[in-house]
Amino acid sequence: MEQHDKDPDFIVKTRLEGPSNELTGLFWMTSQQHNKLWPKYHDVVIHDNTAKTNRYEMALSLFVGIDSNFKTKILAQALTKYETLADYKWILQCTLEATSNLTCCAIYRWRSGDVRCCPDDLSTNSTLAMYLPYYRKCKEESQV
Repeated sequence: MEQHDKDPDFIVKTRLEGPSNELTGLFWMTSQQHNKLWPKYHDVVIHDNTAKTNRYEMALSLFVGIDSNFKTKILAQALTKYETLADYKWILQCTLEATSNLTCCAIYRWRSGDVRCCPDDLSTNSTLAMYLPYYRKCKEESQV
């Protein structure tokens, strides 16, 4: 929160639960990620999570883009406690809000060793459907 006070373009969103206001989610984007990296590399995004290997016992969720020199660029990040569907929806909703709904045309997610990208029938995956409302439009434009 201190960084947000110093830099108004630094985005931080928290999710607190229970009577003790336990931190169960933390999303953030630096001003560089928000103003330069996401607009430039948002077309194809890799989304992956680490296991709960940090001292907070929270999973680290990363959104990563690749530049023209095959260098990775971290576009956004979040910490989440439970790794449930509700957690992922919250992370994706934070991303939408932080980027003013500047969505991806394709999103890749690693899970159990396989690679998934946007399905043609988004109704089978409500989380991606929420996040990628313009997927079909982008797909049609890229085929022209």
